[in-house]
Amino acid sequence: MAKRNKTIYNIDVACAAWAHQFNRENEFDSPAPHVYEERCTGCGICLQSCAFDAIRFERREGRRARVLVITENCIGCNACIGTCPPELNAIEVRYGKT
Repeated sequence: MAKRNKTIYNIDVACAAWAHQFNRENEFDSPAPHVYEERCTGCGICLQSCAFDAIRFERREGRRARVLVITENCIGCNACIGTCPPELNAIEVRYGKT
């Protein structure tokens, strides 16, 4: 992992761990992130950054694994967005879109 990405990962994990101390009443105002399947390489960095078990991989025979955001577990902290490699930009928050 590049030094820049490792630093971002460490900061995001620390923020997510801090946020985990709060209950669901203290969720962020951000909606759950959206994963652009065509951009995602399945590297798993986002999965490692989520302290809430809100990101999972769905294995598919003959195809690349798909990243799923479990909205019931997601508090909108966006740690996964900060850890996705910037050249991929595979996870984003889409305000005003469903």
